[in-house]
Amino acid sequence: PTEGKKGFTFIRDIHHSIMRAVGKIPIAKGSEVDLTFKENSLPLVVHRVEEDSSFWGIIREGYIVHGLMTGDQTKFEGLDAKEFYMRLADTSDDEKRKLLVEVAFMDNFRIDVGKGEDPFTFEESKDGKKIIVPSISDETLRKKLRYGMAVEKLEIKEFGVTITNPVMKDVESCSEMDYAVVLCNPKKKLSSRKTVHPLSWSINIPAEKDLGLVFEENDDGCLILKDVEDDSFFGPKGRILAGMIAETLVVDDFEFYNLKKDQIEQTIKETAEVEGRKLKLVAYSKGEATSSLRIPLQPLETGLDFEGTPPVISKVADDSPLKGVLFKGQVVIAFFDSIGAEYRNMSDFELKQFIVNSHETKGRALIVENSDSPIEEEKEEPANEREEPEKKEVFEEKKELETVDEENDMYPNGVLVCFSLPKSDFGVEFDKDPAEIKSIKEDSPF
Repeated sequence: PTEGKKGFTFIRDIHHSIMRAVGKIPIAKGSEVDLTFKENSLPLVVHRVEEDSSFWGIIREGYIVHGLMTGDQTKFEGLDAKEFYMRLADTSDDEKRKLLVEVAFMDNFRIDVGKGEDPFTFEESKDGKKIIVPSISDETLRKKLRYGMAVEKLEIKEFGVTITNPVMKDVESCSEMDYAVVLCNPKKKLSSRKTVHPLSWSINIPAEKDLGLVFEENDDGCLILKDVEDDSFFGPKGRILAGMIAETLVVDDFEFYNLKKDQIEQTIKETAEVEGRKLKLVAYSKGEATSSLRIPLQPLETGLDFEGTPPVISKVADDSPLKGVLFKGQVVIAFFDSIGAEYRNMSDFELKQFIVNSHETKGRALIVENSDSPIEEEKEEPANEREEPEKKEVFEEKKELETVDEENDMYPNGVLVCFSLPKSDFGVEFDKDPAEIKSIKEDSPF
């Protein structure tokens, strides 16, 4: 045996195939133990240590209490919580009692971090596969947590973004925001980095040429916000939105869609003096969903139905506020209630109950993923039993939009530009199919 700090004597527990350090911690006569254990754990896993306990700052959450040793070296091991406290009471006059405690990590711990706060430091693990907490500066946390826990998840409240198994750049981007960090046992196997973005986000762009926004086109031809430079007007925190699709650029109430990389860069540069520009980002392009998406639920009926475990969306009602946002066949992997509690591994019945029981509350959300399984199409009714569908005029883009002067034109070829129309006659005449502008009156607002 060797003497450790704070009265620990470390011994080797030979009752397990894996050798582990177990400390013998003296129990002062008349002291309050005040340990709460994880329900039904055996051996006993510490769930909470009260601040007025004599073991506050010595025993931390996640430590394992194997038993009790009396002054005559008698050991009581394999005790449940009730038996443990009975033995404590029976040996209360023994001034040489000791707890047999194994130093271990808790499974997970979530903490809210305010803007500018720095309760602990972060660094990459030696294998580079995760971020760990090597030191804790906050005194209360230092007495509560064990050093070396891994960062399982970051929850950035300002943007509604969740990052699982983040990298150092993600952690650094959070420093000027309110966020929550979920720590876990460093031995836990984490999946590869994954980001759940909000459904959409609008960025107000200042009147500058060099915005520090880096764009790229993905394999599907969508324009992606790839990165945000450190000296950008957005600051490092803008990196949290990297990976979202740049859907719309708004300049003087003109909305530019379907922009390519060179087109958005040129448009931003040429409109540098315009105030009030906006860039709208979305989590997925129209008609297809991202691999993982956080969908906020408003305090009203969702119009959704689910089947199976995990729940798969089986129906999105025509009058649902989520029509066009969620799709049949997507898998619900998590539900968040109004207080931020997260529920996973649910059945369809359990998810329906969670939604119904919280339908009047705000702050709810679903996390959905696409399913790899084919979606069974609904059988078509016989023609004689079908109702004749209501005829609607549909604009179908049959060819790229043409421009008069491709070299000098402000709106590049193939880009759809949307204008807000006044209530009065706007003085524009059309002909041909699809419609082309024939003439514009001089008194037209256009």
